[in-house]
Amino acid sequence: NSSGVIQWSNFFPSASHNGSSRNIFTDSSGNSYVIGEITTIGGVLLKLDSSGNITWQRFIAMNRE
Repeated sequence: NSSGVIQWSNFFPSASHNGSSRNIFTDSSGNSYVIGEITTIGGVLLKLDSSGNITWQRFIAMNRE
C-alpha cells in the first residue's frame, strides 16, 4: 500500500525454467502487471487482481538463435 506495507505476495514456481520479473506496475483499481522473462521460453506479462490472483497471462516466444 502507500505506506509500504505488503498487502500480498506470490511465488510462481517452475520445475524446468528459470525466470525473473523486470517491471511491476499497479493501476488505480489495485491490479498489478508484471513483465518478466522465462529464460528458455521468452517474455511473460501477468495481470494480477488486488488479492494477487492471476487474471490473465500472455507469453511472448523468443528466438534465441
